[in-house]
Amino acid sequence: MSIVQEPWFWPTVAVVVGLPIAIVILSEAIVMLDRRGSRAVGVLTLIRNWVLPTGALLILLWQVEDPDLELSWGRIVATVFGFVVILVLVNGINHFMFTRAAKGTWRERIPSIFVDIARVVVVVVGIGLLMSWVWNADVAGLFTALGVTSIIVGLALQHAVGGVISGLLLLFEQPFEQGEWIDTGDVRGRVVEVNWRSVHLETGDGLRIVPNAVLADASFTNLSRTPGPQFAEAAVEFDPSDPPNDVKRLLVATAADLPDRPADAVPEATTDGAGAYTVAIPVHSPGERSSTVELFRTRLWYAARRAGLTQSGVPPVDEDAAADVAAALRGEASVLNLDPAQAEALGGSARLERFAAGETIQAHGVVPDAVRIVVAGRVVMRAAPEGDSGAFPLFELGRHDPIGLTAIMRRPIDASASALTDVTMLAIPADVAADLVHDDPDLAREFGEELELRMRRARTAFAGAGVEPPVALRVIG
Repeated sequence: MSIVQEPWFWPTVAVVVGLPIAIVILSEAIVMLDRRGSRAVGVLTLIRNWVLPTGALLILLWQVEDPDLELSWGRIVATVFGFVVILVLVNGINHFMFTRAAKGTWRERIPSIFVDIARVVVVVVGIGLLMSWVWNADVAGLFTALGVTSIIVGLALQHAVGGVISGLLLLFEQPFEQGEWIDTGDVRGRVVEVNWRSVHLETGDGLRIVPNAVLADASFTNLSRTPGPQFAEAAVEFDPSDPPNDVKRLLVATAADLPDRPADAVPEATTDGAGAYTVAIPVHSPGERSSTVELFRTRLWYAARRAGLTQSGVPPVDEDAAADVAAALRGEASVLNLDPAQAEALGGSARLERFAAGETIQAHGVVPDAVRIVVAGRVVMRAAPEGDSGAFPLFELGRHDPIGLTAIMRRPIDASASALTDVTMLAIPADVAADLVHDDPDLAREFGEELELRMRRARTAFAGAGVEPPVALRVIG
């Protein structure tokens, strides 16, 4: 018999020739995948460093050892080889089935505990088969004992296990994800953690932990997946004698002036009767509801007092309002070129207005209804650059600075004025201001010079920012 016909020849040739080739191929594949950042590198490295060498050694030992020996190096190497193969199977299934799962598929939605259970099953079954094939062990009794034990434990803990299973099935369905907002009826919050036992919700009162079994047995609302725009609702009360339409216009105007409001929805106000109203304010997400309602209530206090409407428990006019107006007229008399007698005469028509920080004092493109003088606080003037819809800050105004000078000419202002801080303003009605200008040429000249100065300041601000001023920019009062 020639050497080629020996039973060990071809297996040995396969090991001597095939092992280096397989190692080279796997090494090149590992380098290529590593450059791409693939997680399959770990699986291929395990195959190259452990599966191939132990497999090759096992083939060689099978050619020289007696297979009937109860303890031999072949059985030991076969055991090591079996453990390595089990490890490769576990990592390979995890990578190809779950790591590469596309978003939205069942593989991506499956809870991690199910993956862990599957790994344990693969390892237990693999070890059982390995013991049976390599060491001829009788594993049937072991599996039978495990099965009976599982049944007994399941019956004893069926209530607790049932809750866990319900929670796991809920996670598998994934009706919500981390970062979304849900409302269970008892609690509303943002999902910050989801595990096999419970869901952690971040609420305004702290962290609430809701068992998955509770969610599985009850209904809840996923606020982040509600179709259409999101709204924050605020319930307010006014004096029943206030005209409902006036109140609703005030509520809508105050809500519409809130910052960062969605452009595809508008606020709505409804009458609930007996001076009660509900206003729905558009928000981008449920997480903004609390802060939006808080800001709305703050600004509504100022807006209601300016409009002469009475919120529940809040009188619109202070008892010493007349004295405050008189003091403001005396303090701002120089702005209007008034002597003490003239300032006192305006007490019946002038009024004090207070604005919260961020409120719009004068809207762009609207004819002012009064000339307003800053008594306290800071105001910023804004205008949109050419071809842009955003508001660009031009300059700031402070105490003794007038706003709304175009009210005298019945002309809309080409900029907007907003309160940087809480602002108190002395408002002179447009017709009264027009009479003052008509009777005082020096005041008319000073107002004209102020308008020209503000136009120069606006152009300087646009030039400093490297943007083009709007073509329609003519008057910034």
